[in-house]
Formats: sequence, C-alpha cells, structure tokens
Amino acid sequence: MEYVYRTCACGNIRGIGKKEYDLFKGIFYATAERFEPPVPVTSWEGTYDATVQGTACPQRYAYEKPVTPTAHFYRDETVEKHVIRYDEDCLCLNVWAPKDAKNAPVLVYIHGGSYETGNCSAPGFKGAPYCARGIIVVTINYRLNAFSGAIGDGHEGNYGVQDQLCALQWVQRNIAGFGGDPEKVTIMGESAGAMSVQNQIFCPLSKGLFRGAIMLSGGGVLPRAFSIKERQVVADMWADIKKHLGVNTIDELKTIPAKDLYFGFKQVYTSNSRYSFPATPVIDGKFIPEAPRALAQAGKTNNVPVIMSVLSEDMWPHSLYEAIRDWGLMMDANGFAPVYGMYFDRQVPGSNHGAYHGCDVKYSFDSLDQSWRPYNEIDNRISQNMIDYFTAFVKTGVPQTDHLPTWLPLRKDQMKFMHFGDEPCAMMDVPADRLAATEAKGKPFPGM
Repeated sequence: MEYVYRTCACGNIRGIGKKEYDLFKGIFYATAERFEPPVPVTSWEGTYDATVQGTACPQRYAYEKPVTPTAHFYRDETVEKHVIRYDEDCLCLNVWAPKDAKNAPVLVYIHGGSYETGNCSAPGFKGAPYCARGIIVVTINYRLNAFSGAIGDGHEGNYGVQDQLCALQWVQRNIAGFGGDPEKVTIMGESAGAMSVQNQIFCPLSKGLFRGAIMLSGGGVLPRAFSIKERQVVADMWADIKKHLGVNTIDELKTIPAKDLYFGFKQVYTSNSRYSFPATPVIDGKFIPEAPRALAQAGKTNNVPVIMSVLSEDMWPHSLYEAIRDWGLMMDANGFAPVYGMYFDRQVPGSNHGAYHGCDVKYSFDSLDQSWRPYNEIDNRISQNMIDYFTAFVKTGVPQTDHLPTWLPLRKDQMKFMHFGDEPCAMMDVPADRLAATEAKGKPFPGM
C-alpha cells in the first residue's frame, strides 16, 4: 500500500495512493451525542489515519437480516459485500482526489436509503471516474432512523439535516487541502439522498455552501414519499416511542441501548400508517423554516441550477415526474437558475424489473462491474454519457459537452427531458401516460 499525505485546515492526514487519485477514508467531520446537534471537528493531533473505512449509523443491517423481498433484492444487487462497523459515532466522510488536483471542482454525494439505511462507503460509490475527469468526490454519512430526529421535551429533531450541513461546512474549510475549490461545490444524492439535497436547498443556513445540485429519483415538492413532515406528527410518534419504551422524556432515551431504541422505534412506526417514512425531516422553523411549496413560491430557497431525474419504473414515477415539472416551472417563474429534467428508461438487463428505483446509481458512478447483471455496451455508453454530463455540470453549472446533444432546461414553453435509454441520449417528451400506468399498479419496487 502506498501512503500519501496532505495538509488541510484540520491538520495533517494520511491516505491511500492509487494510480490516478488519492483516497482518504473514514474522516470524522463531527461528533454528536444522541439527540444533540453535531459538533464540528476543527483540528486533530498528529497525522490523521484516513486509510480505514469509517463506521456507519446503526440501522437494519446492524441488527437483523433483510426481512422483505425488496430488502433482499437491493442487498443482493451488489456482488461485493464489504464489512461494515456500526456505531452511533458515525459522522465521517471519504475523499477521492485527483493526484494533480488544483482548485478542482467538488462533487459531494449524499447516500439514500429512506433516511433509514445506507452509508458513505458502499462499493458502488466510486470516485475514480470523476477524478479521471478532474473532479474531487466526497461521500458523507449522516444519522439515520431512530437516531436522526427525536422531537419533544426541548428536542427539535432534524439531526440528519444538521449533520449534512455540518459536512458541507467541513468541506468548505478543508477541501482546499485536497486540491479542491470550496467555491465550486455541487451536491448530489439519490432517493432520500436526493431529498436530502433538496432539503439543503430549502435550508437557509446552507446558502453559499454549494453552487449546483443533482437529484436522482427525488426532489421538488413531493406529495407522497419523503415529503417534509409536519412537526406534530413526528412529535406524536416520539410520544408513543417514549411510552413503548417506558420512559417519560427524550433525555431518558439517551441511555437506552441502541438496539433497543432501534426496535422500539420500528415497533411504533410500523404499527401506525400515520408514521410512515418515520425519519423524514420536519418543518422546524430553522433548518426547514416553512412548508417547502411556500418557500419555493416565495423565492426563499437557495438559488442554484439543478438536475432532477425520474426512472420509468421508479418509486411513484408519475408523481416524481410531476414534481420535477412543477419545480422547474416555479424556479422559472422566480427567475431562478435553470432546472434540467432527466428521464431514464433503460430496461436493466438480468431481470424484468425495468428501470427500477436506484438502478441509476451504478450508472452515475460507472460501477456496473460491481453487479452480477449482464450489462453490455449500451449500459456502458449510458454510464459514460451520464458521467460526462454530470462532470460538465459540476465544472460549469451547465450539463453540456461538445460530443453530446444540448440539454435544454425546463421552461414554460420547454418541458422535454434528456433521455437516457437504449437509443443515444436526446431530448424527448416524457411518456407521462406510461408513468401514470406504472404508478397505478402500486409501488413498483422489485419484490413487492
């Protein structure tokens, strides 16, 4: 193993040298007590060893095997199964930096998983393709499920949102030490990660921390899954959790073993449909100050260009499609930065699930080789095209490159999306009827 060394604002750091890039793993950007805001890491003693994968927030896979067909499906998608250490002390990130990086643009990726599962070190998150194009990649952890948002007794939740904000602030202070330009940061996420990106667009405290956003299978003001919750609903849920676990205050929950808290949280939210998607952030008056639609219509969101995508067999694909169109129209009406629509309908080889929710992550990181699926030249072409567009967007704020068709933003008189599928990419009218028919069949998740 070749070691490499950098110096950032926090101090000296050691990583792993690869042929075209350097990798720094498991860098703790903050610490946090249970149900308390993150405390930024601003310095460390000696040389930080960033050669070992960090911990992940306690979650389903820490305590139980996949228990549903859908969970099995996604768990089995990736051939490589890396060993994960779970701990509440999990606020770490990874950095992939080109060896010759100097004032390089930065892509910060926020993982998905319904705000309940996932981590920043999944095998499919490969920074190498972007490093080869001159971009630094950062992947981040944040608190999930029961650990992300207790409300009541003076606690206001949204700890996962605060963690993400804290990570972006760490990037601002430290990324120059890895060759990055803190003024050229783009944030990207998929599913709940995409909604996390959207939440940072809603968050006034995030202003100036990024200049562009990419949202895969999420974004806009969604009427169903992952829509921002009213505070009272989540406060009621936590009141029920306290009752279920036999305590009187949120602070008493701080001493309960993590496993017991996780299962108590799960028992309560699965017994009441009102509490579905239980870790979704809430309107708190600070990090998400108002209802999202009111923020957007009043022009109170962070004004950055965005790419927003939907898959043909996505989670509630027609609702996602309408949310993207709606967001584009609202931003256009505000005179804000452009919104670019993306439609992916490649029928992924190896099964009959089509362009299922989450399949585009491997394409966007050129990690098709991490799967057992018989991907071919069409899939490789889609992956390279997608990464080329995203690279241009990260570098310039416009997804445009000389060798690919012009990607037009959404406007009142222009509602075509960039299409990624069997045919070469091109602008197209999205087949809304097809998406509506898919959605009408019920949740199109594989295994359901």
